[in-house]
Amino acid sequence: MTAPPPPLESDFDLAAIAAREERRNLSVQLLLMGLVFAIVGALFAGVTRARATAAARQVASARANTKRVERIASAIDELKEASDQPWANTYEEIPLIRSALIALADKAHVTPKPGWGDPRNDTLEDSPLTRQIIEARLNGADLEPFLQWITQAQQEIPGLEVVALDMTPAEKGWTIRCRLGRWEIRQ
Repeated sequence: MTAPPPPLESDFDLAAIAAREERRNLSVQLLLMGLVFAIVGALFAGVTRARATAAARQVASARANTKRVERIASAIDELKEASDQPWANTYEEIPLIRSALIALADKAHVTPKPGWGDPRNDTLEDSPLTRQIIEARLNGADLEPFLQWITQAQQEIPGLEVVALDMTPAEKGWTIRCRLGRWEIRQ
C-alpha cells in the first residue's frame, strides 16, 4: 500500500506535483504516439509491398504477352515475305506429324520409345495461324540420341520448334518431357 500524500502546504506544492505528473504522462504519450506511428508505417509498407508485387506480376505478364505477339508478328511477316513463293508448304498442315516424329526417333535410335501426350492446338484471335503442340515423354533415355532426334526433326519437318523441354537425371539416363510445336494455317 502506498502512503497517502503529505498535506499540501501551498499552491507551489500543487504546481510542482502537477508538473511532475505532466512530465511522467508526456513520456507515456510520446511512447504511445511512436508506437502508433510505427504501426501505421508497417501497414503502409505492407500495402506498398503488396502493390509492388502485383505490379511486378503485371509487368511479367505483359512481357510474356509482348514476346508472344512478337513471335506471331514474325510468323505473319514470314507469310507476307513468302507470298511470292510456294509458302503454303511452310505452314501447310502435316496430318501425320507424329508418325514422322516416330520414324525420325527410330532413325536416331532413341531408346526407350517416346510416349506421346494428346496433341493440342494453340489458336490466337485474329491470326491466320494455329500452333500444333505435340508432347513426347521418355523415361531413362540416353541424351545423345534424343538430341540427335530433336535436331533432325527440326531440320526435316518445316517450321518445327521446341516449345518446352524438361530434363531430369534419372537412375538410368534421363527423364525427358519435350513439347514440340509447329505453326500451321488455320483450317
